[in-house]
Amino acid sequence: MNSVRSDEIKRSSDEALAQMAQNGNRDAENELVVRALPTVKFLVGTFSSPDNSVGEDDFIQEALLGVLSAIHSYNKDRGAGFMTFASRCALNRVLTFSKKTSSHSIPVLSLGDSPLANQLLSEPEALLVADESYKKFIKSVRLALTETELKVLNCYLKGLSYEKISSETGLTPKAVDNALFRARKKIKAMR
Repeated sequence: MNSVRSDEIKRSSDEALAQMAQNGNRDAENELVVRALPTVKFLVGTFSSPDNSVGEDDFIQEALLGVLSAIHSYNKDRGAGFMTFASRCALNRVLTFSKKTSSHSIPVLSLGDSPLANQLLSEPEALLVADESYKKFIKSVRLALTETELKVLNCYLKGLSYEKISSETGLTPKAVDNALFRARKKIKAMR
């Protein structure tokens, strides 16, 4: 395992941390998970099972597994930033999980059964900081986006196609695309 000081870890870019984690640095991996937690919570905030049999913790667990997968498969040469890649991996994992659980075809593990959860829960101050960051982030997003942009973004994060978002919001598919573009641009500017 690489020996990198804690303050170096905190100052490192997401991409550098991914490289360190791929080389076996658990501190770098933990830092990436803590950094991704607000995004994960934001992504899963709009998901729920139709019969409420699957809780938010289960969606968070799946999203975190997507982040872990992203950490170990990230390749900076492909042009995407780490958090962009990790967000997409987390969203894909949640969408797949949502589809599977809606048909009740798989058992659901609780978040507490995960080694990752045990690691995170052993550092409650990290969770508290991440939770506060998440709340600030969500508040900033709600203030920055228009009502239309929020509706479109929520639909998009639920995995709806542009056509379905269009029918739910009454917007044209082009207007949906424009709203998502504006929302992404505003959210990216917050980082």
